[in-house]
Amino acid sequence: MAVNPDSVALNKLKDASLWFIIAEVIGFVGIVSTIAAESQ
Repeated sequence: MAVNPDSVALNKLKDASLWFIIAEVIGFVGIVSTIAAESQ
């Protein structure tokens, strides 16, 4: 069974966007915790 290259590309794009969102959330949490720690 042949694999559609467009399907493979879309799956890679989906995975990459998921990792990008996770990285952004972790960065945002880090910034917020740094600001909270400095204000105390």
